[in-house]
Amino acid sequence: MKTATTCGTDLKVWRRGGHAKMLQLPTLFGHEASGEIVAIGEGVQGWQIGDRVVANNSAPCFYCFFCDRHAYSLCPNITWNNGTFAEYLKILAAIVQANLLAIPPNFPMN
Repeated sequence: MKTATTCGTDLKVWRRGGHAKMLQLPTLFGHEASGEIVAIGEGVQGWQIGDRVVANNSAPCFYCFFCDRHAYSLCPNITWNNGTFAEYLKILAAIVQANLLAIPPNFPMN
């Protein structure tokens, strides 16, 4: 991880003691961050060690009733990305496939 930010959802989770779907305390906070790929899992294609990336905070399943209708934010099977306030973060396959974005070389990471 290179840069992680705190957003309104993090503040709500802290104040309320959890989030019904996203996480339960105690846990590492953060779901908005940039970083550099240091390892690649089996089956991952299109990415290399050293790539600078942003992993969006979630990914839909693409198979349910709502995803079939392109209403991805209503997907009951959303995969969440949490723990960006750590030194390293394993990005789940669904997020790698749907919501991992490259950071242009001339764009700062902080």
